[in-house]
Amino acid sequence: MIQDTDAFRYPLPFNIAEAIAAQILAGEFRPGERLKEGELAHRYRTSRAPIREALYLLQVQGLIERVPRRGTVVRTYTAEDIEALYQTRIALELLAVDRIQAHWDDTFILALQKVVHSMHRAVQHHDYPQYAADNSRFHQEIVEHGGGTVIFALWHQISYPLKYLLRASIQSEDEIARSLAEHERIVEAFQHLDFEVVKNVLRDNILHGMQRVLAEHHPVH
Repeated sequence: MIQDTDAFRYPLPFNIAEAIAAQILAGEFRPGERLKEGELAHRYRTSRAPIREALYLLQVQGLIERVPRRGTVVRTYTAEDIEALYQTRIALELLAVDRIQAHWDDTFILALQKVVHSMHRAVQHHDYPQYAADNSRFHQEIVEHGGGTVIFALWHQISYPLKYLLRASIQSEDEIARSLAEHERIVEAFQHLDFEVVKNVLRDNILHGMQRVLAEHHPVH
């Protein structure tokens, strides 16, 4: 979800930003494609002012960028950008684990177990979009529980670009099985209060996602 900000008083720009973000994540707007204020205003039946504000929100989230002599375009990520995003995500999630360790709460495990159960159900029904959503929710549970507002805000800010990069990345059944096993190991390690194992498996899990994206990455110029 696009984050709120005091810079905007009205909900319309947020709703438009959410709609455009969904189109970008669905691949309806391609990397490097121009987003014209006039066309978007016509599509969403509004003036250009809310469109301009919505595009600003999407720029802050990292989904679009302003390019000289071209205007606003869907952002293209380089391999260096991708590595930076994933390394930032690793740092934030490991910091959240450290904070979970310092303020341990047994009820946290129940939330993770519920997500893993949903992941199992998604695999059994070959519902891979649901699996992807559960995967994201699993990591969000960790950051929400241990991160605090600042860490969660930073993690949330990079979540859209990561979803965008993963949208066209296809996981094989073997990769999904490995991913599920890694999440189960993370839960088990939390149950045993073995936080070093948690961090090691968590890091490996995120790096596997990065490697898959990099292997399929074909930047558009």
